[in-house]
Amino acid sequence: MSSSCNVEVVTGFLGWGKTTFVQAYLDLTAKPEDNTLVIQLENGRTKIDEGKLKGRNISIRRFKSIEDIDEKRFNRMIAFYQPKRIIFELNCMTNVDQLRNMLNDYNTTRKFKITSTISLVDAITIKIFLRNMSNIIQPNIQEADLLIINNYNKISRETLKDIRESLEQLNQHAHVMECMWDSLYENLKQSRLIKCVRR
Repeated sequence: MSSSCNVEVVTGFLGWGKTTFVQAYLDLTAKPEDNTLVIQLENGRTKIDEGKLKGRNISIRRFKSIEDIDEKRFNRMIAFYQPKRIIFELNCMTNVDQLRNMLNDYNTTRKFKITSTISLVDAITIKIFLRNMSNIIQPNIQEADLLIINNYNKISRETLKDIRESLEQLNQHAHVMECMWDSLYENLKQSRLIKCVRR
């Protein structure tokens, strides 16, 4: 009988705070018995502080794109790390459907279920991206269970209201929350939405 593995997906454009979020998210939700594997499909400026993860059964693998993870390589990772939980960090060039298809297509000894999708958007630049690159960033926004507006404190209340309305038009089922880049950990720690998404 095959065992199951929960998959959580964190998406967003380069520089929108995904890795900072993943670090805080791991700090708040990782349990030693989860045996967590983080797979990053982007090489941004911010790196996860692996020193803070020691002794918590968290492993990190980095790839340039989803195309670098073929079936043989993926199966080797699963056999080696034996994860109960996988967090994929995707940039906007990879959408959740591509990941879902990959997990469904690969013949593995485990069943993979995407349990939550979290999409970060940058309050300062999201309107420009929605206007100029909507076909790239909209799919992951529409898939999200939780939408996080990062850097909301650097825009006006009117602009924030406009951004929330735009996101809610694209995705009517997602929770929407605001975070400040410099206080991301504290914002998440105080939020009940993180517990709701991590089900």
